[in-house]
Amino acid sequence: MIQSLREFWLRHSIGGLVVGVMLAAGGQMLFTVEAQGARNPWIDVWTNHGGFVIELYVDKAPITAQDFLWNVNMEFYDGLVFHRVIPNFMIQGGAYTPEFEHRPSSRNSPLEADNGMSNLRGTVALARSSNPDSGGSQFFINVVDNPRLDVGEESEGYTVFGRVVQGMDTVDRIANLETFGTRKLAGISFDNVPVSPVIIERMQVNFDRQMEIWADQSDEYDNRRPAAAKDMTPPRISLNRAIRVATRSRHNVTGRAIDSSGVAIVEVNGIEAELDADGNFSANILLSPGSNPVTIVAYDIHENRSSETINIERKTTEVVTNTLTTGRYYALLIGVQDYRHDSLNDLMEPLNDARRVRSVLQDTYTFERHDITLLENPDRGGVLDAFDALRKKITPEDSLFIFYAGHGYWDEDIGQGYWLPSDARRDTKTDWIPNSTIQDMIRGIKSKHTLLVSDACFSGGLFRTRSAFSDAPRAARELFKMPSRKAMTSGTLTEVPDVSVFVQYFIKRLHENDQRYLSSQELFTSFRTAVINNSYTHQVPQYGEIRQTGDEGGDFIFVRR
Repeated sequence: MIQSLREFWLRHSIGGLVVGVMLAAGGQMLFTVEAQGARNPWIDVWTNHGGFVIELYVDKAPITAQDFLWNVNMEFYDGLVFHRVIPNFMIQGGAYTPEFEHRPSSRNSPLEADNGMSNLRGTVALARSSNPDSGGSQFFINVVDNPRLDVGEESEGYTVFGRVVQGMDTVDRIANLETFGTRKLAGISFDNVPVSPVIIERMQVNFDRQMEIWADQSDEYDNRRPAAAKDMTPPRISLNRAIRVATRSRHNVTGRAIDSSGVAIVEVNGIEAELDADGNFSANILLSPGSNPVTIVAYDIHENRSSETINIERKTTEVVTNTLTTGRYYALLIGVQDYRHDSLNDLMEPLNDARRVRSVLQDTYTFERHDITLLENPDRGGVLDAFDALRKKITPEDSLFIFYAGHGYWDEDIGQGYWLPSDARRDTKTDWIPNSTIQDMIRGIKSKHTLLVSDACFSGGLFRTRSAFSDAPRAARELFKMPSRKAMTSGTLTEVPDVSVFVQYFIKRLHENDQRYLSSQELFTSFRTAVINNSYTHQVPQYGEIRQTGDEGGDFIFVRR
């Protein structure tokens, strides 16, 4: 009977806090609060860089907290971005889409800064203009103590209305993302815009916390509570790339399904997709020439169901006489961030970097999913076995791309560099992989072209470098004729940061490329300066032939789908 009503309000005093529950059409539960000195609600925030939880200070800033909660209930923040991030200061968002279109809010909050709360690390405050009562939907999260933003003799301050109670590590990661200096978007100049957009995928009231609040009330009300506790919210589906036109028979559909109770299964046109713990899914489907309806269906653990249908047009192409005849494209992607021995520090980004490289290769270039090998935290034996498996199946017509992200080391005494797999120890080189072994492995794989991209400390020792700018690039056909063994590295014989500007611009340029054929030298030239200008460790990327592996002057050619 309740679900048949357009709107149903249930109000009850819980230790002085009045909680309103509205069941909108379809049974979706919304919450409102009136501050009367009780437990504060929590807000779950999901972004494409991780999640965190905000506690609202409804007892300290009742109007601001209520307005923020209203925006959450109305799904106002879903799909907006954190458009301003400043290390050692704060992150700000809540008003702009990823395309920097402004989303106006109907809520305007008066200043409530004089509430005894200070802008300390982790607190959430309302952004405003010079007008104290101009607060709208924008908010910011302090990543350090910022007492200068509090009420003072010369400042009316900023209203603190909450704090991050879980996931502050996510906020710190966002605060330290690479940013543009000043960027003009939608006709407006913005400072400190993240190079990689930080999208608020979803905000909602933390249901478990709300149950705890309700549990504080009388037994009479508690007996009525279970019926309202049933999860009726289906998963939310978002697609990574909204491709509507394809030219090949196989197409990889990727995206993310989010649900607070947990996503159980995702299907794409009836095929069960691969699904990880964060809700990321991937499914490879066949397309026929013409229009292809593609339906993505997601179920949570309570069997709530959501679906989204898109149409992908498969275009037929005429045979062009000047196309390259290539073999198969293979990729070996190695990411090592979790080290077994305490003598080596763990890293944060290598696995994410390797996965992002996989996505751009299989979605944008002629790498088929089954020809891509991703090694996550492999030991020495796992790396060598993967090279050996490729040696047995790669033919002289095929091309091989190798990517490594993890710790590296340069031994100055013997002039030798190393990769450090997950079983490496600082006090012995037994399980390290020397550059000489990597060169032997590459020499033993009889591919037409091999390109190695290494994002590790001291990786410049792999080859005798040459200038990437010495000659104008030759035609792709001419470069493809001659075998090549090339390498790009994130630096010379120096340390490089965990959060890699090198990989960021490498992937960015692959995405932005609109040429059918792209040589590795052209690719390197397109992002080398960007890495130098935006690396706080003064990285100088290197490019050249891998010594003594059979390079004959050709080049690796990326072929766009």
